[in-house]
Amino acid sequence: MLRISSLLVAAALVAGCDNGMSAPHDVRGCWGSDCAIVTTSHYNPDYSGVGTINAVQMSQSKIVKGIDSSLDPDVAVQIGGDKLYVLNRTVGSLRTYDLATVAIEEEIATGSADAPNTASSPFAFWRSDTSSKIYVTLAGNDAAHALGIIDEATPNAGVVQFIDVPAAADDADGHPELSDLYACNGTLYALSQSYTYGGSGVTYSAGRIAVIDPKSDSFVGFIALTGKNPGAIVAEGDDCSKVLVATSADLTSPPDGTGGIERVDLTARTSSGFVARDTDLGGRPFSLTRVSSKLWYVGMYFDPQPDSTGKLVLGSAKVAAWSPTAPSATLGDATGKAGFINFVEVGPDNQLYVGVGTFGGSSDSPKLPQGLYIGKADGSLLPSTPLDLGDTPSAIAFQE
Repeated sequence: MLRISSLLVAAALVAGCDNGMSAPHDVRGCWGSDCAIVTTSHYNPDYSGVGTINAVQMSQSKIVKGIDSSLDPDVAVQIGGDKLYVLNRTVGSLRTYDLATVAIEEEIATGSADAPNTASSPFAFWRSDTSSKIYVTLAGNDAAHALGIIDEATPNAGVVQFIDVPAAADDADGHPELSDLYACNGTLYALSQSYTYGGSGVTYSAGRIAVIDPKSDSFVGFIALTGKNPGAIVAEGDDCSKVLVATSADLTSPPDGTGGIERVDLTARTSSGFVARDTDLGGRPFSLTRVSSKLWYVGMYFDPQPDSTGKLVLGSAKVAAWSPTAPSATLGDATGKAGFINFVEVGPDNQLYVGVGTFGGSSDSPKLPQGLYIGKADGSLLPSTPLDLGDTPSAIAFQE
């Protein structure tokens, strides 16, 4: 149950953030184009944890905390119309909420009898705009069950169909580890990270983009990438078939030119190679966010340092401004040094939103405190004081 103080804040948000839209009478968070849903995560020492839904009125940075605390600590979120979608990556489910009341409507298992949802490790999802189908990448599954289709019309059925996406020939675990999804001109594209845990390390096969035909729900082929471990795919301009892809390569070693940002033509199914290497950027890129043709944001891992066992790791993350028109260096940092960064998004208000976390939730000065950092998306450094949501911001979605 919400505390009385939270209810009073919620009432203020309902009155102030509908931007002229007719808000339902039973809104628990905020409503309208000035509203963002931000989830937070809390991990315990044994790696169990919990996720929480919070609402933020962006123009006044007002928060309604703790609306629902029954999520996984690791989630992906989207808003579609009057629904909130939350992908629980640990238990393996896609949950739908009524956006106004934040009441759970359905919880759809991302698995089936022959491929249990509890081992599926769902990463991302894409909702079809022509049917009730939702496509989910299942990083924990083998090739035959790498991409699942669930149907909002039959939520109790779980995954109604799997699409077989072949693993790389040298990928020892036989899993293609599909991550982000991207749709363009009636075709769906899935990044394939192809990693294998072995002993104390991780090895990566060549990076690829899987091409999926939603009309026949079938795998069509791969686009070979120059780098390994692709983490983000974003349209470079108005033509959705021309994209930039961030590849992180090995996250336990300093930048060496094997990762970076590459340009890919999805129609021709070819990569033209790196536009910028990780050595140009000063870090291993894991996210890309476009503001304009001349201003992008790159999230990257950097700061090589030994861990408690003496093994070298990239111990920090940051966001830097970057431009494809001058790709050989960044335009300057947009954040200070962080423990890790869960998202980098530009909101409908043209503000930059960055979710920063600290390891174990503890202070790690001089690294940034955990919280939601908000500032102008103009390439400048974000304010150093975050919006405090009580725990680490894990995902964000903006109401349409």
